[in-house]
Amino acid sequence: MWLNPFHDKCLCGSGRVLNDCCLKDCRPPRSHPKTGRINKGCYAASLDDCSPTISREHYITEGVLKLIGDPITIQGFPWLGGKEATLPTKDLTSKILCQRHNSALSGFDEVGIRFFEKLRAARVENPLSHTVASSHIYLFRGEMVELWMLKVLCGLIVSKNALDRTGTPINAALPRNWLGVLFEHEPMPAGWGLYMSHAFGSTHPNGASVIYGNATLFGFILTLDYLSFILVMNHFPGERAGTLLENCTYRPGEIVINSKHRQDTLRLFWERPDDERRIAIS
Repeated sequence: MWLNPFHDKCLCGSGRVLNDCCLKDCRPPRSHPKTGRINKGCYAASLDDCSPTISREHYITEGVLKLIGDPITIQGFPWLGGKEATLPTKDLTSKILCQRHNSALSGFDEVGIRFFEKLRAARVENPLSHTVASSHIYLFRGEMVELWMLKVLCGLIVSKNALDRTGTPINAALPRNWLGVLFEHEPMPAGWGLYMSHAFGSTHPNGASVIYGNATLFGFILTLDYLSFILVMNHFPGERAGTLLENCTYRPGEIVINSKHRQDTLRLFWERPDDERRIAIS
């Protein structure tokens, strides 16, 4: 089915056209002229476009955390000392962005919440579906999902909540081109962006792990309801065999999740449609 994003109504039932709804471009508008201000407490300070006040930022989107639970039980953060803790989601914040840059990224959080919400809905059987077969289609703009993941990745690194393989907090500066992608509409280089595994992820239903080695940041792995997504933000080896990207699909166009009585499709639209591939999970 071919849809015109500027004229056809969104399938979610909001009544809005696609481009103003589920396929909306949530990137912050290019701000001209820039403020010329550098706020040293903001990780986007090198863009010379800060506001004077630092605000608290959830390094993992609060709405996503609340879908898992509130309070939420967490582990693996450096300040926990190897222990487990149960905390309200409002406590998982850090002062890492100025108000201007923080508010510029709020639209990405909405995308992340909806993405996780629909993934979870696809994996939970509705009692009514035991008698009636059903199918659901959810629409997303792929680049917006990538940018939400990049926002989470940056937050984990800057707040010192990312660990390397030895369990040591990662102390690394964010690459300047990451900020250009996140705030200034710069495109992802070829081969960078979202990869998805065809299999269920780890033994933990939800988690994040930064990919870091030889003092270089490569991206991170985000597990949502046992499904693993990899955000590549550096140049990986051309050959995927034997790497994290083996058996992964680059920029999937459809994530189809089949269960006994229903089929859910998360349809991702990309600016470069040749990247699209279909992933089916049973």
